Amino acid sequence: MSENPTVTQSPGVILGLLFGIFLGALGIDFVFHAGLLAHFYLNAGPSLLPRQLLFRRIPFGYASILLTLAFELWLMRRFGVLGARAGTRFGAVFGGVMGVAGGLGLFSVVPFGASFLVGIAVCQLVEYTLAGALLGSGLESKRVLRVIVIGSVVFIIGVAAGLAMQVTGFAPSQS
Repeated sequence: MSENPTVTQSPGVILGLLFGIFLGALGIDFVFHAGLLAHFYLNAGPSLLPRQLLFRRIPFGYASILLTLAFELWLMRRFGVLGARAGTRFGAVFGGVMGVAGGLGLFSVVPFGASFLVGIAVCQLVEYTLAGALLGSGLESKRVLRVIVIGSVVFIIGVAAGLAMQVTGFAPSQS
């Protein structure tokens, strides 16, 4: 398959866009996993790896996010999705499919209830919707620095929000 000629960019632009959306997705991920869903990880019982090993494997989870974001970027370029509005719609559909599919897959192997699985699905919906909006805007305008700045701001806010949830007791601390 060849890419849509209307969205041809240099490798530097593509890598810059991917970096920006990855930062944004990590910020969203931190809000959910270090904050809103943290109690599931601390009280998982035998259904998850021990906490120390789970923590050491976090980079594999981030690699999976990066891989799916790269796939979202490839699809958007392939189908010529341009503009923040079109990107948001595409990202919401992509994130919804990824979230529901992931939730169903987890449901088949872990004894977590619906609230955890819905939380995972909503996290993915938000991550890929944000990525779609940023990509649609960046692919149309070719303003890579803007995507990186927005992704960085989302990352900083996400880390701060996750930490704030732990400090205030809204979410359990990992220590």
